[in-house]
Amino acid sequence: MTFHRKKVLISFKISKDANDEINKVLGDIADIYLLDNIESKDRFKVIKESHAIIVTRPNKEFNDEEISLFSGKFIQSFISGIDSFQLNKFPKDVLISHNGGAFAEPIAEYIVGIILNSFRELNSRYLKLKNGEWDQFSPTKSIYGMTCGIIGYGGIGKKTAQYLRVFGMNIMAINRSGYTKDKVNFIGKLSELDKVLSLSDIVILSIGLNQSTRMLINENNINVLKKNSLIINVARGSIINQKALYNWLKANSEARACIDSWWREPITHGDFNTEYPFLDLPNFFGSPHNSAITKGAFKKAGYQAAENVKSFLENSNPERLVTLNDQ
Repeated sequence: MTFHRKKVLISFKISKDANDEINKVLGDIADIYLLDNIESKDRFKVIKESHAIIVTRPNKEFNDEEISLFSGKFIQSFISGIDSFQLNKFPKDVLISHNGGAFAEPIAEYIVGIILNSFRELNSRYLKLKNGEWDQFSPTKSIYGMTCGIIGYGGIGKKTAQYLRVFGMNIMAINRSGYTKDKVNFIGKLSELDKVLSLSDIVILSIGLNQSTRMLINENNINVLKKNSLIINVARGSIINQKALYNWLKANSEARACIDSWWREPITHGDFNTEYPFLDLPNFFGSPHNSAITKGAFKKAGYQAAENVKSFLENSNPERLVTLNDQ
């Protein structure tokens, strides 16, 4: 009996450790190709013959004619979000999986760091010290007993909750089903968003971007938040309305916000820009969408993606499948 090896294509510039991990998982059952190493004249042939393709932003990595060749194939995203996928251009019989949870640990660590820095005022106290002010006895806030509302209780949300429970925090969460086996103080659906917003000292946005979550935090509900709460967005910029967030921060000096995922970023839009001067606000903090970028993070993402591709190639049973409702 002749064994025909499968073909797997990687369509983006991948780190060496992630590439090594993918080859370790799939090397015995598949030939792995890097699109960057394929000559232009051979691209169509390689795409057509591939059984699975690992992508990041397929509509930038392939043209429309090449995407039409995805029919019957398995498309595995290397990253969690699939909001950049133009699914209407994909063949109807293509299978697509996201890589949710692959970067959960580093993003959860980032969130914990932001929370501690915000409430224990680590950076501001350092700046005072640097300027010659010894502010030893002005109290900061303990996060013990605070309530954290996690909007999007998937891989990132669950890992964050796990870390925050160590600090004695109460966890309220929102997911699609309104159900979880985890020990939380409250779990609900998006229809109960206002309840979570109103009771939370900290709100974490880790929900996927789709039609139902675009501008989820807006002028109609942002004032439900406590006037001294902290909101952290590690999801997508368009989850929050810029004007609403800016006006809320301006009106509430004790409120704070941290944005890691922005409305306009260099990779997706060509440059970094905002409609409002958030970086001039004293109660705002931002980072260049790097909450997931730690040593070894891409290796783990590569492993998780490769294991899912392996499940498809061996038994046609991949996890984390995407539907049109996810956009």
